[in-house]
Amino acid sequence: MQRFAKPTTNPLIDSPPFCLEEKIRLSGMWYGLCAVAVGLAILVVWQWLAPWPSRVVPPLTTLLIVSVGSGACYALVRFALHWGARIVVTQNYAPVGRVHPAATGELPRTAFLVVLLAPGLVCALGYTLAAKMFAAFGPEFRLAVAVIGGVAIRDLRAAYCVMRLSSSLWFKERRGGLDVLRLLERK
Repeated sequence: MQRFAKPTTNPLIDSPPFCLEEKIRLSGMWYGLCAVAVGLAILVVWQWLAPWPSRVVPPLTTLLIVSVGSGACYALVRFALHWGARIVVTQNYAPVGRVHPAATGELPRTAFLVVLLAPGLVCALGYTLAAKMFAAFGPEFRLAVAVIGGVAIRDLRAAYCVMRLSSSLWFKERRGGLDVLRLLERK
């Protein structure tokens, strides 16, 4: 006679205790075009309000390094904030059953808004302080701010959608948008 093991729950495999309320779509060609338009608008307005006296254009490699570095800085700050928020959430919320609500990256509304809004502010303030310290309000600084503005537009759109929803909801970022989740009651 063969014995079968009684099925058990595994907190690493079990899904978090949520029910899906809705999905918010944040992808498509419109968002890419909007990001480029915001970056260009920042550069045009800046040039119009405060024209640069010299017309020396930095080398292309410098401009590429600044733009890639700005995008990477934004992504690293956002990544660090997301993990910091997950650590705080795991300390402040108790597991439901054997699974913690933040097990696969879900965050409550307030923590998710911090993750969406803070990277743009941190990067812009960091670049402003660096430019003040080194007196380098040149084309590189303007390009860095424009790249951060273009990259942050998706997060600002997501923050606008999240702010309109209830504070009891949780959010998980997916490739094409956000999952809006409701935490199930304890059993």
